[in-house]
Amino acid sequence: MTQAVIGMPYELAMGSEISRRQFYARAQTLLADLDEARNGMKHSCAIRLKKRLEQLETERDQLKAFAVEMINASFEGGSFDGGDIQDIAMKHGLLMIERREDQCGEVCPCREYGFPAECYRKTPILGAGQKKVATQSTDTENVSRHERR
Repeated sequence: MTQAVIGMPYELAMGSEISRRQFYARAQTLLADLDEARNGMKHSCAIRLKKRLEQLETERDQLKAFAVEMINASFEGGSFDGGDIQDIAMKHGLLMIERREDQCGEVCPCREYGFPAECYRKTPILGAGQKKVATQSTDTENVSRHERR
């Protein structure tokens, strides 16, 4: 009905007092509905933005904790190999362990260790899952530290 009232020709909409009032009432209802929808969208966007901000703050804190632990250990005369760094990254949620029964792709570094294997994988905070082309030297998912089982 609203579509019909708003879409009617000007002469018909303004032809009588009752049609003018009806047109005005429908237009006011539509404006109120539009304002309500805009406010709802603003609220929805604000909620999504707040959640994203909280996620980014958590990721920042994880990266900061990793960096602080690495720097503090270097001041204590620590010397790290890849395994030490991976353990610290695991502690701060930057890497996760995934049990693999077979290779994950053409450039899977696990092949040389055999399967099954426990692979250290990057978490999304480090860009895991992004659509990038993985190469042997810039693999976006795998971190080569494996244990035979």
